[in-house]
Amino acid sequence: MANVEHLAQLRQGVNQWKQWRTEYPQITPDLSEADLSKADLTGIDLSHTNLWGAHLAGTKLVAADLTGAILSRAYLSLAELKDAVLNQAELSNATLTWANLLDADLNDVNLLGADLRGARMQGAGLCGANLIGAEIRGINLREANLDNADLQRMDLSEAMLIAANLNRTNLNRANLYRAEASRSHGYRVNLHKASLLEANFTGAYLVESDLSEAILAEASFTWANLSRVNLTGADLGGVNLRELH
Repeated sequence: MANVEHLAQLRQGVNQWKQWRTEYPQITPDLSEADLSKADLTGIDLSHTNLWGAHLAGTKLVAADLTGAILSRAYLSLAELKDAVLNQAELSNATLTWANLLDADLNDVNLLGADLRGARMQGAGLCGANLIGAEIRGINLREANLDNADLQRMDLSEAMLIAANLNRTNLNRANLYRAEASRSHGYRVNLHKASLLEANFTGAYLVESDLSEAILAEASFTWANLSRVNLTGADLGGVNLRELH
């Protein structure tokens, strides 16, 4: 449960909260299980705050600092997190359905088992993020930065990955059925045994990537750069490899 004093400080507004944190920098705020639904917390400093199990549905957290915050099992459905900083935050088993995470900083975040269905994550930074076991059907990752992110065995069917950064991303055994990944950049991406059935990688950069034993049937790689790609044992039935670089 939330610390009563800490919650009282927050309820006095963002400015009072900022002053209180400045005066007592040694305190680690405890807002666990607090009900902050639909509150306007734009620009607030919640770095390293304990928000375990907090209710943040529809909460406005635009440009908020949540660096290192504990948000495990927090409910953030429809939350506004545009431009928020969640670097190294703990979001395991959190609910982020239909949340707005446009251009948010989620580098090195733990999203293990999180529910991200319908989340808007265009332009989000997810370098080194752990998304194992996350529910991401319908997620929009257009122009997102997934450099070195762990998405192994994930269901990314029909995912929007246009112009996404997939450098060194682990997509081992992932399902990318009908994924839209045109113009994505995937240097040394791991797609071993991944399913790219009917996926669109037109104009993608996949130099030195591992596509061994991957299912590429009916996928499109028109104008893609597949230099030094490992295609050992891959299923190439009906794949479009025209105009390769």
